[in-house]
Amino acid sequence: MSRKPNIGIRELKENLSAVVDSAWEHPVSVHRYGSPWVWIVSHEVWTRNTRRIDFNPAGHPLAAVRQHLDMAMRDRQPRLHAAALRAMLRIEAQPLLRALAVQLLYGLETEAALHEQISCNLLFRWFVGLSLDQQIWTPQEFGYSLERVLASAELVAILEELLLSAPVAPIAQATGIPLNQALLREWRARSVRGD
Repeated sequence: MSRKPNIGIRELKENLSAVVDSAWEHPVSVHRYGSPWVWIVSHEVWTRNTRRIDFNPAGHPLAAVRQHLDMAMRDRQPRLHAAALRAMLRIEAQPLLRALAVQLLYGLETEAALHEQISCNLLFRWFVGLSLDQQIWTPQEFGYSLERVLASAELVAILEELLLSAPVAPIAQATGIPLNQALLREWRARSVRGD
């Protein structure tokens, strides 16, 4: 199929494999009702171009929290590393603690909701420490690792220390959702009991 800068939806349906083959070489724009609808691009082109995007939410209140957490985790690195080894995590402790911070700061009720938000929300993805072109963990791997963190009294204590000294008030003001301290206390109690 010769390169066409854009095609209609009918042509896409009729010649899907040829259009996809063409997209390996050049992005193809698909129009619907005469307006741009979707682009078909190869994975290589997509990742090459997404790497160029440098997401920097410097003005967002979550940026100050991320900076605080990063500095505080650096100060606690030996303790954090030892606790992570004892917990036998499959994912590094820092992104997991940041993910749990998102759950507490934004009122996400379940692990599945947290995973979905990190997958889809660029701000949360950045906060946790994933780049735009980095693949997120599977729900099973993520869930297992979160369970391991929450079973560790030491890791939950570190999370609590980090958040209680973090500048979270601007997020609560912006969203109307306060830091979920009740859930944090529940995690702490459960980890101490060994549930």
